[in-house]
Amino acid sequence: MTRRSIWPGSLMWWGTLWGINDHVAVTVADGFYIHLRGPDGHLAPDRAAYALHTAVRAVRDGVDLPQGYDRSKVPSLWAAYLHTGA
Repeated sequence: MTRRSIWPGSLMWWGTLWGINDHVAVTVADGFYIHLRGPDGHLAPDRAAYALHTAVRAVRDGVDLPQGYDRSKVPSLWAAYLHTGA
């Protein structure tokens, strides 16, 4: 189930389809908010899908995975994330 994003009245949400690894969740959240900023440095909610895609792809590519995890053998570490809405 997705949870409402931080913007009141928002038409978009991001969340996960199942329980996730805490370490990976922090990595994805950090990447999400880094990429959510527009070229001017301000938060740009219209970049949410791009930001989540970029953050999840970094984890899928092996960035900052917990010790001993193989991204190709444990896709549940990165495959649970989704974005819905505008």
